[in-house]
Amino acid sequence: MTRACCTTWDGNTVIAETPLMRAVLDAHPVTQGHALIIPKRHVESLVSLTIVQLIDLRILLAAVMEGSDAEDFTIGINDGEHAGRTVPHLHVHVIPRRTGDVPDPRGGVRRLLIPDVADDPWIHGRAVS
Repeated sequence: MTRACCTTWDGNTVIAETPLMRAVLDAHPVTQGHALIIPKRHVESLVSLTIVQLIDLRILLAAVMEGSDAEDFTIGINDGEHAGRTVPHLHVHVIPRRTGDVPDPRGGVRRLLIPDVADDPWIHGRAVS
């Protein structure tokens, strides 16, 4: 088995694995079943993945999603420090979503920068100044 170059996720429960990637349960989940998909080779950005790693990412996304009881998923990458990443190694969040987990899920990841649905120009057709 190839060992991950970064030990940040050592100790997390491995739920699926390919030769190039590993899926683990997040140590600080935001929902039940929140998983991370992590390249075993050191990679800092999504665009640095090889084609074969992208295929393995797709395989693990399917494994995590098919193994969940969730209705839907939010899949996210904080690609860089200004995007909120605190660990200098690419990791893909696979967050199971269920009816009622938030009061109003409209806008999805837009809620990160516009937390109040009432302020969202996309929902209300207002231009951003």
